[in-house]
Amino acid sequence: MRLRIFFLWLIMIIQVPCYAQNNKESTITEVQRLIDNGDNSGASEKLLGLLQSENPKIQATALRLNGDLLIKSDQLDSAEKTLSKALKISHDIYYQEELAQSLYLIGRISAFKGKFDRAQEVATKALYMAKKINNQRLEFSINNLLNWTYFMNEVDFNKVGQLEKRQAELVSLLDIKSHRALVFNNLGYNLTVSGLASLDSIINVSLIANNDWAEREKNKGRWYSLMNLTWQHRLANQLEKSVEYGQLSFAQAIKDDDRHAVVEASFQLAESLVASNRLGEAEGYYLTGLKWRGDENDRDGYVFDVYYSQFLWQKGERKQAINLLEKAIGFLETSEVFYEMHARMLLASYYFDEGRFENAQEQIEVIESPRHNYIAFETRCLAAITKAKLFRVNGRIAFAEGLLNSWLEESQRFQSDLLTEIIQNELREI
Repeated sequence: MRLRIFFLWLIMIIQVPCYAQNNKESTITEVQRLIDNGDNSGASEKLLGLLQSENPKIQATALRLNGDLLIKSDQLDSAEKTLSKALKISHDIYYQEELAQSLYLIGRISAFKGKFDRAQEVATKALYMAKKINNQRLEFSINNLLNWTYFMNEVDFNKVGQLEKRQAELVSLLDIKSHRALVFNNLGYNLTVSGLASLDSIINVSLIANNDWAEREKNKGRWYSLMNLTWQHRLANQLEKSVEYGQLSFAQAIKDDDRHAVVEASFQLAESLVASNRLGEAEGYYLTGLKWRGDENDRDGYVFDVYYSQFLWQKGERKQAINLLEKAIGFLETSEVFYEMHARMLLASYYFDEGRFENAQEQIEVIESPRHNYIAFETRCLAAITKAKLFRVNGRIAFAEGLLNSWLEESQRFQSDLLTEIIQNELREI
């Protein structure tokens, strides 16, 4: 009898800690669920007991969850201190899961504070850990953060493209339907900018994104996915389709009553109309964009001016077009290199047509030595055409032909019939 009682007590002694451990893990799962569902007060209440645990693994997890809650309450400094404690404990016991999770959240805090260099550095470490423990859902979240930092730090599009392709793989593997459209939209955009795939395949990727949103939101798609399709079809020289998507994008932007959206959608549609020799219709959209641009000397206003300059040039208002670009570049060279280089490409072309060859050459040299490599394939190709023209007027015909033929090959690989046609016309001039 005594032996039986001893074993009963032994079983109880062994089972109580196991039950306590399982109970803690159940609470952790519940807290995470509450955080994910936006119930911060409920999560905070259940977190109190976990924060008093003497188990270092539970301490690390509880501190990380508390840090996440503090981020959601915009208490970024307190969150960073809390997460640093979680990181130290996780490092001391080499708890890889929490190392990765805490690094990810610290990276997010850095991004929210505008410290994108540090955010990218920390997120890269978190990504290494997430891959090491094969946590694909965490890898997906970290990649979203990295994508943001890559954009803000204007990272080379080859690197961005690799990240976006991985995100497309993960969103399919994990079946994250809510993020599928955004991932494919970003992938389609980045591939268009970088020129790292054919336009046929890029358009298919963008259609996946747009059709997903259209089905879920009961519309024709989001203005920016429709705008990407406008741009992509124009590059493919499929101008009817480009105008069709441009009109849908513009209509959705007006419906959203979003100044940024209307400004960008208007000039994208207008560009496709100009390419279709429908200048009268294009003018109406440029004027609408001009109205929404207003008198604001901000990013949206100057970006609109870059594209509006092309219409002014077409109308013969050359001096105004050049002045507009020079002023826009003055702002954009401290802002977005993507639009700055597009503006410089146009300005180089205008200077060349005005016989200001030295000024044109200066713009080409800046494009070839940018402060970041965040430059569109289209911009680089059109800048190369102006450079070939400069070679030609200086009697360097072989250099001009070589440069044009190399870009002809690239534009054909990209399947841009529009760029291919422009290059072929220039080769005929030679």
